[in-house]
Amino acid sequence: MTDQELHIEITELEGGEEGAIALVKVDGRITVMESERFAHKIEVISSIKPAVAILDCEKLEFITSAGIGELIKLSRMLEGNKASMMLANVNEDVSKLFEQSKLDAMMPIYTDVEAAMTQAKMRAGA
Repeated sequence: MTDQELHIEITELEGGEEGAIALVKVDGRITVMESERFAHKIEVISSIKPAVAILDCEKLEFITSAGIGELIKLSRMLEGNKASMMLANVNEDVSKLFEQSKLDAMMPIYTDVEAAMTQAKMRAGA
């Protein structure tokens, strides 16, 4: 298995500043080496101040404890702004890591982006 470079795409969807939904597509592996870059992207997401951030994990191959720590940090930052975070398209291996770290108890995990978007629109008031 080769180390795939981490790619993160942030798209702001639905609503204005107060009700914005940010869709964050994560592609690759969040390793210790990539966690600093991931942390920078988290700051970008937080600065958008969305009502809801959805992390599309369809192409997330692997995440270390450092990456899980950054997800927790983002969740807390969003909560401080009265916002929330959701995960979607989490593969079986990553899902097991989220369960072991209790991340699945901190934020909802949806089978796909569409299901997460439906819930996000209700939370954002869109």
